[in-house]
Amino acid sequence: YKLENGNLTVGGGPQVGKGSRTFVVENGDLIINSNIEYEDTDFGIDSIKEIPSIAFIVINGNIRISKNVTKLSGVFITLNMGKAGTGKITSADNESTVNQLLIEGSVYGDIEPLFEKRIYAGGNPLLGEGSIVINYDGRLFYNLPPGLKEILEKESEQVVR
Repeated sequence: YKLENGNLTVGGGPQVGKGSRTFVVENGDLIINSNIEYEDTDFGIDSIKEIPSIAFIVINGNIRISKNVTKLSGVFITLNMGKAGTGKITSADNESTVNQLLIEGSVYGDIEPLFEKRIYAGGNPLLGEGSIVINYDGRLFYNLPPGLKEILEKESEQVVR
């Protein structure tokens, strides 16, 4: 799915079911207002193509995550392709929160602005008790979301130039 010149707002507690999918936002922001989680698929998977995986790719925009969001599953990428002020992962509310954020997947982009707003005071980060915890999820390697490989290759070319 691709959206150009507008913001994509995700809310209402989306559950990611079987299969892979990719959402691309170009010249706009991805605004996440609720948790994004994979459905429980411990049973009923007949092929690798049914393993749930999702990617959100923002080109020349930012990913803005609400302070109420506590869990995200998937790949979250924001790319600055020459537009000033983009490529960041920030707080949608621009407010601090003590809510911990658990990401089951991976993140690519400038996440420092989000760390400034997530002030959860957990225990040992090595035990998953940090303000933002990222657990790299192997399901993405089994059923890579469409277009993800091409986007990452294009970004690598830009870095080399």
